Amino acid sequence: MSGPLAASSSIAASAAASGATAAAGVGPLKLVEAGLLLAAGVGFAWWQLRDVERARQASRARRKSEAAAAASATAATAASTTTAASNPEPRR
Repeated sequence: MSGPLAASSSIAASAAASGATAAAGVGPLKLVEAGLLLAAGVGFAWWQLRDVERARQASRARRKSEAAAAASATAATAASTTTAASNPEPRR
């Protein structure tokens, strides 16, 4: 068969043959790319979870120091109230 129809069928046949060989095996570059993407995803997840844990620890330390400051302020207020009640100043 000759003419444009024969040329298009031979092009289609060569495209099908090359597609079949490309689909049959995964190239090493694709494996490297998939491995890098997987490593990047795992690394990003680890980094985010580490950051969340550090923020949680900082928040815990801040709450603990605020509670200690509030407790000492309450104790100081209670001590000054007790001292003032036991030693009243004379009124003029």
